[in-house]
Amino acid sequence: MPQVRILPDVQNKKEENMNANDVKKELYKSKVNAKLAEVVNGTMYYIVQLEDGLYRFPIETVDPVNKTLYKLDAKTQTSPSIALTYTKVEEHYYTLSADLGTTTFSAEMKASDLNRWISKSIDKGEFIKIS
Repeated sequence: MPQVRILPDVQNKKEENMNANDVKKELYKSKVNAKLAEVVNGTMYYIVQLEDGLYRFPIETVDPVNKTLYKLDAKTQTSPSIALTYTKVEEHYYTLSADLGTTTFSAEMKASDLNRWISKSIDKGEFIKIS
């Protein structure tokens, strides 16, 4: 169940931002730690205890490569030349998420250090109250 619903009108959008700011303020004031709960399919899930409950949010560590990739195959001919062929690669490839920057992640760390990802998860409706 998300903490904040994303609504299309401007008045509710301001309310959503206020709630994200309230979460940030609480994290700075309380100096609470976030704990790594699990890592699944390239996504880290942290949990954080706020005044009104325990929340879970994701941090994506990989991004899909959204380009058509080709494999270069070289075949030696009977003559001294080489035939080159390009074959479309059907596998899915991933790259390290640029959003991570140079952040060092720990099993337990100050939740305020994760505000960037907490805000993103609130915006996406993925900051979920679990108890």
